[in-house]
Amino acid sequence: MTVLIIGGSGFLGAALIRQAAAAGRQTSATFASRPGSASYGVAWHPLDVRDPARVAAVIADVAPSVVVNASSGGADWSVTADGAVRVALAAAGQGCRLVHVSSDAVFSGARVRYDESCPPDPVTPYGAAKAAAETAVRLLVPAAAVARTSLIVGHGRSVHERLVHALAGGTRVGALFTDDIRCPVHVDDLAAALWEIALSDTAGMFHLAGPDALSRHVPCQVLLFSLLELLSACF
Repeated sequence: MTVLIIGGSGFLGAALIRQAAAAGRQTSATFASRPGSASYGVAWHPLDVRDPARVAAVIADVAPSVVVNASSGGADWSVTADGAVRVALAAAGQGCRLVHVSSDAVFSGARVRYDESCPPDPVTPYGAAKAAAETAVRLLVPAAAVARTSLIVGHGRSVHERLVHALAGGTRVGALFTDDIRCPVHVDDLAAALWEIALSDTAGMFHLAGPDALSRHVPCQVLLFSLLELLSACF
């Protein structure tokens, strides 16, 4: 089986590649600025998802059975929203199975609990772009799977973990809010769940997040308490 990971050079993309290679899948992946690891026998393809011709060419050349769109463009509408449309159109044109990774940022947080039936009500530009992307994907490719996830963590290397360490170490100034509630998920668990969905024929919306609802402030508190315990043990 040939698989193509859009955004393979990112944090989630790297985990998807590791697991695909371990399962013996022929793996191709894209990058925007520089390729990821040369390990695992991955075929790397430069890709700017703002270029519809290039998106179509990469997917046609790879001819994958499965496309997982794990790209991240932040609040840039041309990447996050329009880019997802271009990937969906190209995947549909080639008859590929499509899994699109979305975010819990499509929700405002006004509700205590959200399930897959809840309509998006974003309050940030990033959330609006992700909401537009997932809506377009489901319209263009009804057989696609859309997976909303939350803060992705793992191995101390995620952008969220590095921020917490920088704040705790005093190398960066910032704030972690107590009213921004998310459900952190380990990158390896998320990648495994995405592959399970990708290799099935299920379509629709899936929520893939961790079991605990935490504010962004809590991980920093946990880290600080751990550091204090280590320091106290030294004296």
